[in-house]
This record gives sequence, structure tokens and C-alpha cells, in this order.
Amino acid sequence: MRTDGGALILSDLGETLVQNGLATALFGDRSHYIGLARSEIYRWFTDPAEPLRYPDDDRDRQSRAQGGEPARRVRLDGGAVARR
Repeated sequence: MRTDGGALILSDLGETLVQNGLATALFGDRSHYIGLARSEIYRWFTDPAEPLRYPDDDRDRQSRAQGGEPARRVRLDGGAVARR
């Protein structure tokens, strides 16, 4: 079994659940956030540095994806995510 690949597992809200050393080297340490900032969706819209992680050409698409995910989750689970 190969163990030299990067691994980053996120929740449906973009919270880092697990990351290995290579993922930390590539994406930075995503485990230190607390509260609402644990969600990359939240950080996308509240932390000006978060969108800078993506190339300019990807930011519009990523904004639409980040903004659409909470609405999609509410439709799928009847609002349980919004009540967390």
C-alpha cells in the first residue's frame, strides 16, 4: 500500500476532519480553526485571504460553489445543517 500521497478529508461544510503531512504541506494546516471558521465555506466569505488560495480564474466558480453548498445541504437534509 502506498502512503506517500496527500490526504485531506472534509465534512460537507468544508471542515477539515483529517489531513496527513503531505496535505498540510500542500494546503497548510487546516486543523487549527475554531468555531465557525472551521468551515471553509464560512472562511471563503469572511477571510479575505481564503480566496487567494485559488487561482484568479477559479475564484468566480469557487464562489458560486461555496455559496451553493449550504443551500444544497439544507434541501437535502431538511435544514439540519442550518440548525447546528
